[in-house]
Amino acid sequence: YVPQLNAFANSGIYSSNLQTLYRNFGMSAGLHFVMPIYDGYQRRNMNRQFDLETENLRIGRDYAARQLSSGLYYLMQQIQTTRQSITLIDEQIWQHELLLNILKDKIVLGQTSVTDYLVSLQEFSTSYKNKAVAESNLLLLINQYNYVNW
Repeated sequence: YVPQLNAFANSGIYSSNLQTLYRNFGMSAGLHFVMPIYDGYQRRNMNRQFDLETENLRIGRDYAARQLSSGLYYLMQQIQTTRQSITLIDEQIWQHELLLNILKDKIVLGQTSVTDYLVSLQEFSTSYKNKAVAESNLLLLINQYNYVNW
């Protein structure tokens, strides 16, 4: 899109006989000038296309960053919730142990039935299973967080 001016020159001999050398000697010189007058708005369109592509890349990069941040925040919330539930399950297990000890003493005195003790023992076992599931889920969430955040 800038005017260009080129100069050229050449010369040569085309003869095998020295006596006719002056007739077969030639030279030429010239100028070549190029000035674009109209390009059909091609330059403006290319600049607009480049600007749009740059904007599209920026938007895609920002979207990916927001997605990553949102995913990490969601995983961190799940990790915290799972840790809280493990704490609650631990408290529940402690209360079940206390209840089992009380029921054991009442069975010896004959104040409660064995079925109540068995139901309480089954709930205690279920709480332990829930704790194992919650701990494995916590480890999976931590693993997923580390994978995404790497």
